[in-house]
Amino acid sequence: MDGGFIEIDIQSGKEEGKQISWGATAQSLLEYSVKESARETVFHESMSIFSKCLYPKSSDAQDLGLVVGRVQSGKTASFETVIALARDNGYKLVIILAGTTKLLADQSTKRLKKDLQVDGVRQKDWVVFSSAEGYIEEVLKSTIEKHGKKARRFLKHKPVLLTLLKHYSHIDKLSEVLEKISMSGIPTLIIDDEADQASHDAKAKKDDSSTTFLSILRLRTAIPYHTYLQYTATPQAPLLIHIANELSPRFVHVLPMPEGYVGGETLFYDNSRYIKTIPEDEIPSPNEVLKETPESLYEALAVYITGVAIGFIMGDDDIHSMLIHPSRLKDVHYNDLLLVRDTLGEWEREFALPDNDLDRIDLIGDFKKAYCELEVTSTDLPPFDQALLEAISEAIEETSVVEVNSNNAAGVNWESSVSHILVGGQSLDRGYTVKGLTVTYMSRGTGVGNADTIQQRARFFGFKEDYLHLCRVYLAEESRRAFEAYVDHERSLYSQLLECQEAGNSLKDWKRRFILDTDLKPCRQNVLHYGYSRWCPDRWWNTEPFALADELNRKNKQLIEMVSSKYVFQQQPGHEDRTPFQRHTFSNEIPLSEVLVDLVSEWCGTSKAEKDTLLGYVLQLSEVLEKDPDATCCIYFMSPTKQRERSVSTQMRIQNLYQGSNSKSGVEIYPGDRKYYDSKKVTIQIHDVKLIKDNEVRERMSILAIRIPSSLACDWLVQDKR
Repeated sequence: MDGGFIEIDIQSGKEEGKQISWGATAQSLLEYSVKESARETVFHESMSIFSKCLYPKSSDAQDLGLVVGRVQSGKTASFETVIALARDNGYKLVIILAGTTKLLADQSTKRLKKDLQVDGVRQKDWVVFSSAEGYIEEVLKSTIEKHGKKARRFLKHKPVLLTLLKHYSHIDKLSEVLEKISMSGIPTLIIDDEADQASHDAKAKKDDSSTTFLSILRLRTAIPYHTYLQYTATPQAPLLIHIANELSPRFVHVLPMPEGYVGGETLFYDNSRYIKTIPEDEIPSPNEVLKETPESLYEALAVYITGVAIGFIMGDDDIHSMLIHPSRLKDVHYNDLLLVRDTLGEWEREFALPDNDLDRIDLIGDFKKAYCELEVTSTDLPPFDQALLEAISEAIEETSVVEVNSNNAAGVNWESSVSHILVGGQSLDRGYTVKGLTVTYMSRGTGVGNADTIQQRARFFGFKEDYLHLCRVYLAEESRRAFEAYVDHERSLYSQLLECQEAGNSLKDWKRRFILDTDLKPCRQNVLHYGYSRWCPDRWWNTEPFALADELNRKNKQLIEMVSSKYVFQQQPGHEDRTPFQRHTFSNEIPLSEVLVDLVSEWCGTSKAEKDTLLGYVLQLSEVLEKDPDATCCIYFMSPTKQRERSVSTQMRIQNLYQGSNSKSGVEIYPGDRKYYDSKKVTIQIHDVKLIKDNEVRERMSILAIRIPSSLACDWLVQDKR
């Protein structure tokens, strides 16, 4: 990319040969708001996203896409560039659902105005309104009333940029205005920022509809010609809602990991040097407040202040911050705010004492410990000397301590100081940008265990590569485990979404299947119309016969015959007194990749639950192969020369598939079917049985049993929407 204007022809599955212009608005945004090293990536990703949107010269239509990027990884820069592209290519109205709190909406509006330069050199490119500033009802409505019948002409010739608080009252006010004019033929882009929050139907499980969800549907109905883009770092809810839901996305775009970004894979590796566990006895109960500063918080504060002081010595004049997230309760925030201020005040007093004072000597010892902690991840720290001690004293004096919640609607005045300590709860969760965050202290637990909510608290992710050595994250043990588990979940999920994107497939057809720790739920349950299957595959699981159609049963038998003929099986050794029913053949060096493709993924399940579980095993085996592409497995043909009989219930469930153990005179003749597995490999047993119901042989059925050792097992979730 050479900095000039660019036009690229992009073929779309919906419209052939549409031309997308890289115009003055997008060019100006890129040069003004995106650092040079990232411009090439932002350019290509934004063009790719916009190419999936409706072409501005189309007739009325609606489309809905999902854009996924990691927490604090530059999603705002992405949708700002897409907005600029919309302006350059004929979109006349852009609406941003910018957050559920005034704090977030204000933050988004200010950044949009700054980055799009709507108050500067490009102010003529847009008419800007913001519901957070109270303009929607008064200014927009009066503008349209002023133009009367010319309102459509006004929209067509003067693109409008709206930022809305994501609340039904604000959205409905806009819909009321737009319903008074014909929006047909006016191409509109709707950006739903943090789309997994508040937008989806919170009463879906009750077959009812929530107010914000209904207001969004009303808005979409009022605009017959629009593309709706959902941006989020935690897409579980948009993916798991009913595919017939009006907010279920058709296409997906996964933003790449940007240069300089620090996320879960960096911070939560084994024995991470950046993560510290808060002792359980220093975490108060949910409604309890701390009466004194616990040792771990004292240490975290000292590490933070030392990092700020090191910045002073190194000539770093960037903003530094610390985040303290103890609870969702504002009373707890205020209590911790006072504790932190008292601690800093005590440090100021002790630094002012004579050099030989014992309190001052002890305090210097505490900061020496904090310095040694930072030495673990730093190789070029300035020496711990008088100059650094003076810088520490200055850092304490310079640090402001701010409560961030609805008690402080103004938020943080970042320019007032170079060092800030923020104390808060939900206001510091998703979407809120904490500048220069180095130290996080989160004594809050996982709550109800929604994975998306927990991940959105990770304000400690972001573009921190340059100062990672100063970063520390103090977490309650259960929160630490949850973040560690989310790393595998996110890697699996993003990989599958990227595969769907690159294949050009619709998300409507994508099979919902995730790696997800059983201690976590993917999202809040009330937005899901129907549930999902979960399994922890560290024990035997087998298919059930139910009422499998003849052709599907035949297909399963063909799969087994293919396995039998493709590989060499040998007799399983054992006691000579075993019966013919207890003699099996096996092979323990069969490529797992071939078994996954040729057998497990092709097996015809019977019930929906069984199909879901089979999908889960496909996912599980894929994870094993991801780590070891050459992995082998063990397959047993159980009693291949003497067909067993098994009774089934009225629902055609096998009452006891596995034959038990058999001993004679204290000597084990047969250990039982369940003991036939390889403790280090995936093991599959193939059972060929006659089904007995009401004392009659009903049919012959092939049964698949799978066991995955705990060393290879992971937890997974499947939702098969077909």
